[in-house]
Amino acid sequence: MPEMIDVLDKNGNKTGEVATRDEVHKNGLWHRSIAVAILNEKDEILLQQRSHNKKKNPDMWDISVAGHIDAGESVLVAAMRETAEELGISGGGKFLLSH
Repeated sequence: MPEMIDVLDKNGNKTGEVATRDEVHKNGLWHRSIAVAILNEKDEILLQQRSHNKKKNPDMWDISVAGHIDAGESVLVAAMRETAEELGISGGGKFLLSH
C-alpha cells in the first residue's frame, strides 16, 4: 500500500486532500516531512549513508533519520516511526520538536 500524505497549502495548512508520496513529488505539492538528528553525549550527530537504491541522492550521507509524515500522523509519532524503521531504535530518548 502506498504512503498516503496530507497535501498542504503554501501556508502549511492541510487542504483536506490526501495524495500518495509519488503524487506529491511528481506534482510538486506541499507536504510535511521530518528530520531527526541523533546526538551522543559529545553532541556528535549520527549520520547515515543513503542506500544506492534511493531515487534521490543515492549513496550520499544524510541526517540521522528523515521521512514523510503520513496523513493524519503527528510530528512526534512520525519521528518515532521513522527512527524505528530506519535505525531499529524505538522507545526512550528525548525528542525536541521544532517547526
